[in-house]
Amino acid sequence: MRLTRRGDERLPDVAMFDFRLSRTFRLNDRRVTPMLEVFNLSNADTVVGYNGNVGGSYLRPTEILSPRLLRLGISVDF
Repeated sequence: MRLTRRGDERLPDVAMFDFRLSRTFRLNDRRVTPMLEVFNLSNADTVVGYNGNVGGSYLRPTEILSPRLLRLGISVDF
């Protein structure tokens, strides 16, 4: 039995800012590209999942956005 109408309980909008910085260099016949990537730069903690079961934990968050993540890498083309 439904206790609420469909769409009454919505999760907040997800606003995430990802950033990538890279530059290609030529070394002999190869291209080398160092990269810096930052995911969730603003470190948003938006709820993306909640408990929908009726009871004491009703609407308790079960999942939030992943924290800020930094990735360093290099790409070499032969």
